[in-house]
Amino acid sequence: MKLTIVALSTPGSVAVAAMTAVRNAKKLYLQTARHPSVKWILDERLPYESMDVLYEQARSFAALNAAIADKLTAGAVDAVFAV
Repeated sequence: MKLTIVALSTPGSVAVAAMTAVRNAKKLYLQTARHPSVKWILDERLPYESMDVLYEQARSFAALNAAIADKLTAGAVDAVFAV
């Protein structure tokens, strides 16, 4: 499994390489669906899974980071994590 991490940056300034990686992702994870730059992902109706539920459930940042790492490494398919 290959994990690619891309920056969503600010609206209107997402790098072309990041957009390409997101569009071509076999599995797309978003750090949060509440990020302002997620609008274009929604507009293009790209399937994704956000980590928002993990944020809501975590009791600490250490627990959150461990849960996100577990989620990202659980699959056998190449994935993109957009932060």
